[in-house]
Amino acid sequence: MTTACETRLACLENELQLRRWLRLQRVFETMTANELEAFAITGVWVDRPEPEFGLSKLDSMDRARLIRLWKTSLTIYAGHSRSELDFYAIHGYWPTGRELQRNREQVSNRKESNHISRPRHSPYSLIHSSRREGVK
Repeated sequence: MTTACETRLACLENELQLRRWLRLQRVFETMTANELEAFAITGVWVDRPEPEFGLSKLDSMDRARLIRLWKTSLTIYAGHSRSELDFYAIHGYWPTGRELQRNREQVSNRKESNHISRPRHSPYSLIHSSRREGVK
């Protein structure tokens, strides 16, 4: 049985996650293809302000539609392992078992050869890493 405080805290956490997702999506819409690619490869956030209200297609949507989009976005990436998310970020589709095993072997071979390569990031990991790094 949850208390009123726990319920309220859960609602506030969901609201914060929704707002962070919305801000990230608005910034992603304004980034150029080169900026998006550099961000996916390096994980370095482009220092740009949040776009003004009205410049994003998300600005004209009602709250219910935004919540549906956010939940859909969460379910797409939920339940996948880190290696599956990395594979998806690099290739643009979810791996089969054989492809995932091949990808793991390539990663372990790179580690053994001391080849330093910064992995691409999935959108899901970017949302969570931005929370840890304080990106708004």
